[in-house]
Amino acid sequence: MPLVLKNDTYSIFNSLGDFITLYSGAHPEAQEGYGYIANIAYPATMYIPDVDNPVATDKPTSLVTLDKTTLIADGVDFITISSIAPDSTILLESSANGVYLEEPLDSPTDYLTVDAPGDYDITIESFPYLPFTATITGVIA
Repeated sequence: MPLVLKNDTYSIFNSLGDFITLYSGAHPEAQEGYGYIANIAYPATMYIPDVDNPVATDKPTSLVTLDKTTLIADGVDFITISSIAPDSTILLESSANGVYLEEPLDSPTDYLTVDAPGDYDITIESFPYLPFTATITGVIA
């Protein structure tokens, strides 16, 4: 009878519980700072809340809020962004205006202004939360 090797799929996570890759093959050896679970996890929507007791869990919904989604595009009017988690990053994009901004957010509340009319896609990411996304519109006064 031939020897059949069984290859399983493992989800590899880092010390924060953030999934970093999938591994398919014989049982993986754990490397320092990394762990694994014996199934497929979805990095965009799942994480490991307790790396000492690894169970894939759905990421919580972001608590970020905007006080409005339309503002005057004058560089003065602003949107208040609240409930920002520590170590968050904001991504602001507008293909119509050629705007691309990515920077860290360091406080639980921040402000956003634009100086050109148009739609802007905003994404705020902070592990372990799901990304917050919204479209804001700058209008002419």
